[in-house]
Amino acid sequence: MKSTTGKASLGLQGCLETCRRCEHLVRLCSDTTVDGRLFEAIGPHLRHCLDHFRSLLTGLDTGTIDYDARESDSGLEADPDLFLAALYEVTAELAGLEGISTTQAVEVVQSAAPDTPPVSVGSTLERELIFLSSHTIHHLALVIEVAESRGVSVPSNLGATFSTVAYPSRQEIAAL
Repeated sequence: MKSTTGKASLGLQGCLETCRRCEHLVRLCSDTTVDGRLFEAIGPHLRHCLDHFRSLLTGLDTGTIDYDARESDSGLEADPDLFLAALYEVTAELAGLEGISTTQAVEVVQSAAPDTPPVSVGSTLERELIFLSSHTIHHLALVIEVAESRGVSVPSNLGATFSTVAYPSRQEIAAL
């Protein structure tokens, strides 16, 4: 079902922004003057996020998103160029969702507790897009800590949640 606005949903905009942030961070951490093993330390987090995006995109075909059925590619954890190539593919697929209705129902399958079978719950595409952008920002914040501890200068808002970035603007409006 197509959206009548022709604009990407807010959840989709958030996912595209987090993908841009991942790219920016990988480029900062891939600089030849930076510790050559840094990407090996942050790559698992970034690959993990990419796997979640892929789970969502794969699940859209069937209407069931299974976040536990990820096919992890360990090569993406060690090679920033491979990671960026995969990120560009995912970003293009996400951008291809622009204009679709994100209110559509989806089923989400995921383990909810240790030693229990996965549960299946109803959700919407918009809710899952919002989850993925938040999840990715969380991992970016962790990765930024590692990068900064190894001497990489990272823009202060790269790992900030969208609400944190908007907070000063909301304060200015409230003061009017």
